[in-house]
Amino acid sequence: MENGCKIVITSRSIDVCNYLKCQVVKVPPLPEQESLNLFLDKVGQDVLRIPNLEKILKLMVAECAGLPLAIVVIAGSMRGVEDICEWRNALRELRQCVVDTEKDSEDEIFNPLKFSYDRLPKNSSIQDQKCFLYCSLYPEDWNIRRKDLIENWICEGIVGKLESRREMHDKGNAILNRLLNCCLLEEANEKACVKMHDVVRDMALCIKRTGPGRFMVKAGMRLTKIPDEDEWNEDLDKVSLMKNQISYIPQNMSPKCLMLSTLILEGNKGLRQIS
Repeated sequence: MENGCKIVITSRSIDVCNYLKCQVVKVPPLPEQESLNLFLDKVGQDVLRIPNLEKILKLMVAECAGLPLAIVVIAGSMRGVEDICEWRNALRELRQCVVDTEKDSEDEIFNPLKFSYDRLPKNSSIQDQKCFLYCSLYPEDWNIRRKDLIENWICEGIVGKLESRREMHDKGNAILNRLLNCCLLEEANEKACVKMHDVVRDMALCIKRTGPGRFMVKAGMRLTKIPDEDEWNEDLDKVSLMKNQISYIPQNMSPKCLMLSTLILEGNKGLRQIS
């Protein structure tokens, strides 16, 4: 370039690089030892004191295929586990974990992430999973205010009914901290905010793309009008159109979404008319 600058683009898709006619620099997976070191850094070095764990540990790391995000998330989900039987069972579940993806290339990263989603605490897994999936309604790389997120969970009825609003907020904070501890969410640079890694978000959207209670998420896509009526399937549960440029919803727009519980239009600053 004329001023001596260079633009670096990162993408998981080689097609994007080819389309932009970039010089492709392929980042290889982490070597075996570096993968193991990263896993131990996240899960805690104390696990090395568990008898007969080393072989299982290496097999679990191998399932991550040298992908740093998969290593970090899976290590986070295993933090604090000291029972060798639970480690063996976790390895079996990891090998069996499958996400229904449209692209085979996504399987290698989505499947280990799905494992961590499936391993959310058993005593509250349904609530934790629903709260996690709700975060995918926000735009990619969005800083989500903790307080607002928990309030939305409460309003959606995900947290469950307790005697007081404060108790529900406390429970929401506990769920949010569990999602942070197992690395399915991460702390944002902005104070009192969290965010969802774009790959983790893609995995969450894959989960909600099919089956009952589906999501339609078109947040932050610069839409100037709402999606066509044929995209509003009857089994949709939640639709997020936040952070777009939609100015009105036409009167003749009447999708038959009998299961729809949530429609998010936040951030469409020019929206003046809902017929």
